[in-house]
Amino acid sequence: MTKKKTETTENVSVDVYLMDSHVYTCWRGPIRVNAETHPELKGMTEQEMKDYVSKNASEMTSIDSDYYDNLYDQLIDADYGKDKITGEEYEITF
Repeated sequence: MTKKKTETTENVSVDVYLMDSHVYTCWRGPIRVNAETHPELKGMTEQEMKDYVSKNASEMTSIDSDYYDNLYDQLIDADYGKDKITGEEYEITF
């Protein structure tokens, strides 16, 4: 004869959490660049400038060359200009 184990329900507890996940995006800057600050941009359209800076920021001179080696480094150290939270999800977990 097999005896069944009875589970006691006295003092049963679980730790409940709310998992909050999201994407936090921030934009640093702005740092204004143009043909006066970077002569290599002379004659470029706005889109051409955007493409050039995206590909070459780490080789471009910074606006404040006393403190930064290049434009990319200056952007990394710039204050947040704006931010946004997207893709928020909430899930109860244990």
